[in-house]
Amino acid sequence: MVGRNEVAKLAGVAPSTVSNVINNTRFVSEDVRKKVLWAIKELGYEPNYVAKSLRSRRTRQIIVFISDLHNTYYADLCDGIIGTLTKQGYTVAVAVISDPSVDYYKEYYSRQVDGIINLSHIFCAEDLFQKFLDHKVAMVNCRSFDEVGSVSINYLGAVSEIVDKLIARGRKRIGFINGGTMESLGADSRYYGLKAYLEQKGRHFDGNLLINGNNRYSNMVEYGYESMKQLLQRAPDLDGVFCINDMIAFGAWSYIDEIGKKVPEDISICGCDNIFFSDFVGRKLSTIAIDKVDFGVRCAKLLLAQLNGDSELASSMRQDVFAELIDRGSV
Repeated sequence: MVGRNEVAKLAGVAPSTVSNVINNTRFVSEDVRKKVLWAIKELGYEPNYVAKSLRSRRTRQIIVFISDLHNTYYADLCDGIIGTLTKQGYTVAVAVISDPSVDYYKEYYSRQVDGIINLSHIFCAEDLFQKFLDHKVAMVNCRSFDEVGSVSINYLGAVSEIVDKLIARGRKRIGFINGGTMESLGADSRYYGLKAYLEQKGRHFDGNLLINGNNRYSNMVEYGYESMKQLLQRAPDLDGVFCINDMIAFGAWSYIDEIGKKVPEDISICGCDNIFFSDFVGRKLSTIAIDKVDFGVRCAKLLLAQLNGDSELASSMRQDVFAELIDRGSV
């Protein structure tokens, strides 16, 4: 069986250099890297990752939690994460977590992953979070209140613009459709920002016009449709709605169309995430956007900093990414 030493001999380098090329652990010049990769291919060498994980007590497995497999927003986020981590020799798995009553973190604690990046609205219990840290598991966005180990989206500037547009159009009854539970909103700057800016403009936000999510619907579009129906039953004079993601917004818009009302003439609507079909002809949805791939890359780099002991980056305060309004005329 071909081993690391045989590869090193054929490439004319030290065995440690072969390891550095395979694991991306240290800088290796491009010429040397090409020689090592050529020798690996020539000899058909296959690294024994199982034996390596037993020696290092590392699995090189990373788990990414998302809320919804149907929402293409997560595809772009995962693109940045997976692209960054696989270059460093990690295997990335994506898991959908959507039921707050299930302890997903406990399950993956027993699986001995090297790191977790959370893109969902479900967070880790404090006692278990400390256990993860004690076992040197890297954690990103796993606590709702984290001041370290998190990449956060600041929506306030975009939400302020939305409120200005709603006020300019004379809107008075604004609803908010949340995709998760009330607890999942936490300090979400979309919801609390909307309330605060409306109050500043003399528009009271009616708490009865907040719809929180549950697991009764098969997808977010269906949920958005049913939530819009609920809102208009509660407030027939509703004239504006903010949806926490674009999938929900398209479902809500479908119901608005169905009852003969028009966007934005009768009801203003805004989504969030700027997924690729939010600019469809016929339904051009105003939405809030970030560079999703860049956000994923930032999460991955923060995770790698923890894994590699880069104390300067790993201990940095939470990174804020600022969102912007994409105005397509639906508000």
